[in-house]
Amino acid sequence: MKSRAIIFLGLTGAVAGAGLAFWFSRDQIQTPISTPEIARPNDRRVSSYKPSLYGVDHQANRLQTVPLTVEAENPQQALRISLERLIAGSPELYSEVPPKTKLLDLSLSGQEIRLNLSQEFTGGGGSASMTRRLAQVLYTATSLDPQAKVFLLVEGKPLQNLGGEGVEVLQPIRREDVPSEF
Repeated sequence: MKSRAIIFLGLTGAVAGAGLAFWFSRDQIQTPISTPEIARPNDRRVSSYKPSLYGVDHQANRLQTVPLTVEAENPQQALRISLERLIAGSPELYSEVPPKTKLLDLSLSGQEIRLNLSQEFTGGGGSASMTRRLAQVLYTATSLDPQAKVFLLVEGKPLQNLGGEGVEVLQPIRREDVPSEF
């Protein structure tokens, strides 16, 4: 008698368990459980680039180079980071670029670089300061490709004269057009 009761209870438990399993699986099929979306790693590839910042060494009267390592998705982004750092100022170098200058746009196509700077770039200082800031921007912009040609715009217009004393700027600008020693 005891063995029949044990068998009966075992069968009842098994049937009940199977029924519950069916019921819960049926419920899940009808009402899918929403799961939070799993964050996927960023598919963008980041590389290390080695541009340089160019400051002014007043004692030697020439440009001073500060090498950088920049993590970026492409050379254009690496140059943007470098130029923004030059404009913002760096304790490693002295800059003639007015600190309120903004990099409005930068585009890179082959060996051509187009820079669009804010109007602040053209203000303050004499012709020596203008020549030095032009050299700083040019050499920093071409630090990944020294043979590149730079087209410099201010507020979207090609820069022809820089400053009140009128430092003439011929477009495109190349390193051989602007000396690194003053």
